[in-house]
Amino acid sequence: MHLGFKQNHFKQNQLNLLNIMKFFYALIITFLSSLSFSQDLNIKFIEQIIHIDFSKIENFMVEGYGFNLTDSKEKSNQLEFFKIPSNNIDNAIIIKIFNGKKINPLEINVAKNYSIIKIKQDFVENNYLYIGELEDVFWLYEKGDLLVMISKKPNKVGAHQIIVSNKK
Repeated sequence: MHLGFKQNHFKQNQLNLLNIMKFFYALIITFLSSLSFSQDLNIKFIEQIIHIDFSKIENFMVEGYGFNLTDSKEKSNQLEFFKIPSNNIDNAIIIKIFNGKKINPLEINVAKNYSIIKIKQDFVENNYLYIGELEDVFWLYEKGDLLVMISKKPNKVGAHQIIVSNKK
């Protein structure tokens, strides 16, 4: 009797250990897949861009964050940058920065590997208040004098647009 109990107990421990290993394996796979399939848009990064002196933006974006400047340099009141993480076009981000008076308004286009749900959550977690919709095109958020508009639907190439500007 005693030997049978030990064998059953040993088998039960093996099954428990196997279930724990499966669980951790599933967690690791989930974590790794989220890294490779979803890009994040850092809200603090956006807040830095809108407040930096316009004459320092090129250095900030290229040297500080590895963006590439497009041919927009010919226009003195705006600069456009792009970045394609992991050389995957589905991770692309394009940021157009306008020379503003109080802030530098932004137009951001993010490719399909950016989660719009996550971006919306990040704005809320960074104290932006959801204030409604603009027709059936944009979700609207505000923080102080800032207005953020996030497109509800992607454009023809699958990119979502995020616009950051003054409320006035």
